[in-house]
Amino acid sequence: MKKNILSILIAISLIVGSVFLGGCSKKSGDDKIVVAYYMNSTIAEDISLVQDAINEHVKDKIGAEVELVVLPMGTYNDQINLMLTSSEKLDLFIMNSSRFNSYIANGQCMGLSALIESYGQDIKDLLGEQLIRGGEVGGEVYGIMPYRDIAQGVGLFIRKDYVEKYNIDIDNVKTWKDVENVLSTIKTNEPSLYQLIVEKNETLTPVELMAGKDKLGDGYGVLMLYDGDPYKVVNYYETDAYREAVTTMHRWYEAGYIAPDASISTENIATQMKAGTGVCYFYKTKTGMDLQESKADGHEMVHATLLEPCISTAQTQTVTWGIASQSTNPEAAMKFLNLMYSDQELLNLIDWGIEGKHYVFTEDGHITYPEGVDSTNCGYNVNMSWAFGNQFLSYVWAGNDLDIWDQASNAMKNARTSATMGFSYDSSGVSNEIALLNNVAAEYRLGLETGLSDPALIDEFVAKLNNAGMQKVMAEKQTQLDQWLAK
Repeated sequence: MKKNILSILIAISLIVGSVFLGGCSKKSGDDKIVVAYYMNSTIAEDISLVQDAINEHVKDKIGAEVELVVLPMGTYNDQINLMLTSSEKLDLFIMNSSRFNSYIANGQCMGLSALIESYGQDIKDLLGEQLIRGGEVGGEVYGIMPYRDIAQGVGLFIRKDYVEKYNIDIDNVKTWKDVENVLSTIKTNEPSLYQLIVEKNETLTPVELMAGKDKLGDGYGVLMLYDGDPYKVVNYYETDAYREAVTTMHRWYEAGYIAPDASISTENIATQMKAGTGVCYFYKTKTGMDLQESKADGHEMVHATLLEPCISTAQTQTVTWGIASQSTNPEAAMKFLNLMYSDQELLNLIDWGIEGKHYVFTEDGHITYPEGVDSTNCGYNVNMSWAFGNQFLSYVWAGNDLDIWDQASNAMKNARTSATMGFSYDSSGVSNEIALLNNVAAEYRLGLETGLSDPALIDEFVAKLNNAGMQKVMAEKQTQLDQWLAK
């Protein structure tokens, strides 16, 4: 009898233990995924409405609710880093190229290869092997790029009214000197304005944009895309091109073309342009950018092409989607991400918000603001269709050609392509050096590249980079590149 009772107790304990362990296999919060991204606009009152509409559409498809966390572009990297280091609830998030390798080296984002195989078939079919490999490091995929026109050049975006007012021939603006002539003309006639808007963002300084390089993730050792040996890793910060660019920015700063607080202001370019404090800025170019920037800036914009479009691994990593290592439901996160590449209704909810409230269709098939709504009062004015899923499923905003996505596809086919397209390096072996290099770059780059600092500091900057391990990181990149080329 005692033996039977003991057997029963053991059986019960096994059943209870099984149930307990099964219940603990899913962490609390598994029924919700947090999706974080940034936006150009400062207006986001209707985020909860968009979130509700998204959940109504996708909850049954992914088995979880979605919480949108939309952050200001200017502080996004820092706020995401706080979420990652504090183990705050976070699942799916945009990874900017400046932090891509750091997230991987620090173990803050998880490998996605197996998740893509199981839950990302639409992503696989759309991007194909080469574009997916752009987010790969050490044989594992960590970031997935939006499907969009990644053939990017660089341009000087200028308010069209000033181009017309001062007869600026934008077709003949090609060099730093040409840009300086434009700034000088506007300064002479509009002394109360800052002619060149510069954002406190190391990825968007004019110096960085005009570099013409594949950053190989962190920028500590790069490949030059337009000049030089395409297979040789170099320190961009000690090149003549960097010195010329920094010297030019300092001259412009002293001439009053740039705001004195450009290196510390948290207001992004779009906010400053909307406020009417400036006339032009450097930015990336691609199909449809004039209209995109016009919507973001609240003024009609045109651009002068400074660098012709190019496709490189860096372009595939400019914006990627990753899943945080602390994600409690990576399967649902991948299912949601996969829908962004195949579900047109979901994609346009994220891109434009709710039809009738944030946008309406015109008779010819475009979309535009509803009556009484514009960029200054639209409750969901993200204006970043390039950042989400399959941009070619996005509705076409009024002012663009209805065949804009066909144009974008052709632009990709005709663009210059990097000789090392698809190569990414694994930074895990030099993560300590990168942390030190990040500290040095944070001390010098924004000051130098916004014009505030004396160009004489470049030598000090380069010396500190070398002391922090620059040569070791470059050697590691070159070794991995040589091995990749040999295969």
